[in-house]
Amino acid sequence: MDVHTWFNLTYCSYLTLPRSILQAMPEEWQERFIALVSEIEETLEYEGSDATYTVHRRDDKGRFVPDPLSNYRYPPPIIKRRDGQPIGVCGYHSERKV
Repeated sequence: MDVHTWFNLTYCSYLTLPRSILQAMPEEWQERFIALVSEIEETLEYEGSDATYTVHRRDDKGRFVPDPLSNYRYPPPIIKRRDGQPIGVCGYHSERKV
């Protein structure tokens, strides 16, 4: 599936992913993600690539509301993985010892 099809008929111009959610994924997945993002940066030069963006969470009525995922150092626990695998409070904890 290509990106245009994946976005479907939404009016979304951006894909926004909280850092704490990305960090909750296994390290191997994170490495693949970083490689793909790096490939974009190495391949494309586009207007706005040097801009800074700010994300604010809104409720269904358009009002700004607190974002529990904005504090990536102390995010709330990820409830669960869909496959039932355990995860840590601040994200994925591999069996690997550091």
